[in-house]
Amino acid sequence: MKKRVLYGNANYEEIVRDHGYFVDKTAHIEQLEQVKNAVFLRPRRFGKSLWCRMLECYYNINQRDQFDELFGQTYIGQHPTPLRNAFFVLHLDFSVVDPTGTLDKIEASFNHIVNLTLKMMVGLSQAWFHGDIEIVLNEPAAANLELVLKYVQERHLPALYVIIDEY
Repeated sequence: MKKRVLYGNANYEEIVRDHGYFVDKTAHIEQLEQVKNAVFLRPRRFGKSLWCRMLECYYNINQRDQFDELFGQTYIGQHPTPLRNAFFVLHLDFSVVDPTGTLDKIEASFNHIVNLTLKMMVGLSQAWFHGDIEIVLNEPAAANLELVLKYVQERHLPALYVIIDEY
């Protein structure tokens, strides 16, 4: 089957499911696990968002049932690491934070975006959180994040893997 180039698409699952052309860089995941607090700085249109989305799919505990579909034909699918699908993943995209206005408005936008993402992550992880965590959207993001981290730690749940895109 001839693969199509899905230019500008950073949704890894969609690229795989639509049989889009994809250069397999998954071998770098093994190398990434040897680095503490990795940071990737590349020019625009260089695949950072797609890489972040791929990492989210690889590490997200809620996507473990999709592993073979998403990674079966890749290097990492044939050579998975012990950390495969082992974390809750908080994928933050700061490109949607409104950088205009006063510092208070920027902070409010930041808090809102982080809180919405936390709420979605907790909602998608209800098998683990059992409705015990409520993310309050008008609270500071740091307070909600601390609530999630304490809950995870106290119950010895899988760790939280944080991916920050568009910083």
